[in-house]
Amino acid sequence: MELPGFIMNPIGDIFGSLEGISFGILSIIAIGGALGTVYSKRVAHSMLALIMCFFAVAGVFLLANAEMLAAIQIPVSYTHLRAHETRHDLVCRLLLE
Repeated sequence: MELPGFIMNPIGDIFGSLEGISFGILSIIAIGGALGTVYSKRVAHSMLALIMCFFAVAGVFLLANAEMLAAIQIPVSYTHLRAHETRHDLVCRLLLE
């Protein structure tokens, strides 16, 4: 009795295609962004990590052929970040514009 190829070589089957490699890279970016959001000591760094995580999740949605979810992910993440701005963030944004 032979075992299926996935059990014998799971890494080769998953990362054997361009979609598998893209999924691996995007998932590492999403996990890194999530960890950066939680463990950043500065609020600005935490927000940048959260944006990175949101874009990586949108990329995973695109890989899953869920273009509508990917398109909705970006404005939802933008409004989420805008809702949690403080006065200091608004002043910094106005000075940079």
